[in-house]
Amino acid sequence: MRPTCLECAGKHLAQACVLIKETKTGYPAFRWYVIGHLAEAEEETVRDYPTLANEIREYRTEWADLETLIIPFEELFAQIDELLLKESDEQSAMAGDETQKIVRGAAGTDEHGECAPMGEFGPTSEDDEPEMP
Repeated sequence: MRPTCLECAGKHLAQACVLIKETKTGYPAFRWYVIGHLAEAEEETVRDYPTLANEIREYRTEWADLETLIIPFEELFAQIDELLLKESDEQSAMAGDETQKIVRGAAGTDEHGECAPMGEFGPTSEDDEPEMP
């Protein structure tokens, strides 16, 4: 089973949408490309989002039998966008933990990532100034 790729699923759905229009404008054999792209979209989501994959599968099998079926692509795109946003938020939260580790001890901060008091990272008096050659 391939890893989930929501962007790939969206791409396949968009391609299926375009190809459905092509089947209606003189390219009836393109129906096979539509079916193939819907199957690919299903495969791209089945591992982590089986409910979405099953929904796409239902549309694929129904459309294959009845080409006049209207597939609600915009609703499917909205679901994918919502899942992508959720994944992005989760990744940002995880990356935030890593960022905090990297920031700690950076110039101008102490070992806890807190701002250092003025003067702690530079000359505090004329005696501390480097000598000029």
